[in-house]
Amino acid sequence: MRKILTKNYTVPRKENPSIIVIHYTANESLDSVINTFQNPNSKASAHYCVDINGDTIQLVDEQNIAWHAGQSSWNGRTGINQYSIGIELVNFGWGIVENGNLTRDNIVSMFVPISPIDGRESTKHFSWSPYCLPQTVSLFCLVQDIMVRNNIGLENVVGHEHVSPALKLDPGPAFRDIWLGFQQHVTIGSKWGNEHSIVASTQSHCNRLGSKLTVDEIWGSKTQQAIVDIFRKFSIPYCLPSIKLDASNCKQVNTLMKAILG
Repeated sequence: MRKILTKNYTVPRKENPSIIVIHYTANESLDSVINTFQNPNSKASAHYCVDINGDTIQLVDEQNIAWHAGQSSWNGRTGINQYSIGIELVNFGWGIVENGNLTRDNIVSMFVPISPIDGRESTKHFSWSPYCLPQTVSLFCLVQDIMVRNNIGLENVVGHEHVSPALKLDPGPAFRDIWLGFQQHVTIGSKWGNEHSIVASTQSHCNRLGSKLTVDEIWGSKTQQAIVDIFRKFSIPYCLPSIKLDASNCKQVNTLMKAILG
């Protein structure tokens, strides 16, 4: 994880964070997000931003208050910035489909649009940009880490649309199925074992999903191919860009496997 810290924050936080708020950036450029959050006139920031390829940038230290939620309330509290960690996901968000492309304000998304079920009357005719698989895996790991360190329950991991329902749409209906997968597997206080046990766990998950791997704790080409095959099978409607699979990210892969298994 890289740190590119902004001065757009308030210090210090009076209590440990108890809420995690997830956003989308409404564009597909990490550089644009960083430039916005570095600009003091924007009066905006978040603690973390997760790029399409899974790279994570920290912009505000967690003990400081980022400016991400604006006018907001949750669980009887108002002004959620002071109680929360804000995470931005690089994602185009909503748009209208023209000639097969998702567009908004004359900007065209790089991804094929999807049309998830949306119960909101005002946006039910919108299409949405999908969230990418590497980004989803990185987000899962980041959120679980924050939850464990701060003893935050799932009921307090929310979207911007939940804390500001009259004003915000993010992260939107394209995110819901992804989040359901995370909710099904996350365990507060869980600890990762050593790398070999994680590889073995991932191999066992693959076999439960139809692979025929030898559980040998070796992160080899057969294990990697099994993972790619499973991601292709189960990741719809996620994107599946080229993923570098190596032992350094086996924890992230194992996290997603557990989410798929539910």
